[in-house]
Amino acid sequence: MFLLEDHDLDNDLWPWGDEPIYRDGKFTGLSTSSGYAPTLGKMVVVGWVTNEDDKSGQRGIVTNDYVLKGHYEIDLAGKRFQARGSPYPVKLQLKQPQFG
Repeated sequence: MFLLEDHDLDNDLWPWGDEPIYRDGKFTGLSTSSGYAPTLGKMVVVGWVTNEDDKSGQRGIVTNDYVLKGHYEIDLAGKRFQARGSPYPVKLQLKQPQFG
């Protein structure tokens, strides 16, 4: 899951699916779906990434650390947007109702 950090909801194109995902400047996967998260005020993009070794070309395991330590960008119609990757769902701060 990725949160688009520098995406302007009013002026930028919204992700639809099949957008390229880059990790540390290198293509690593594609988005599969997306949506606006009103509680976060951001676009949420779901997609898959790979862990391919540059020298051998072999694919490794995509661990939580691998996802969390990367610098991600998602390409929307030729413009790359900064994205924060996470293998976990976003924790929302919910207010408890006050009674009495």
